[in-house]
Amino acid sequence: MIDFDQIEVEYLMDRNDDDRMREIKEKIKNLSEPVKRIFFLYCDEGSYMATARVLHCSPTTVKKYIDKVRKIVNDN
Repeated sequence: MIDFDQIEVEYLMDRNDDDRMREIKEKIKNLSEPVKRIFFLYCDEGSYMATARVLHCSPTTVKKYIDKVRKIVNDN
């Protein structure tokens, strides 16, 4: 079983972040739970293919969600 809460803690908690990183992490916190979970799992697994294997979906599906996260994070 994947411990998404632990993954989230690892990626979102760091007192040494600069303003831009805090802004990015705040946007990530506000993602819907399914999108956030895919994002954290992708960060943990390191590739679309590995993430897709864990989620039992296609790498294209994972890419679609990661592209959505990138768009949200990069919009100012």
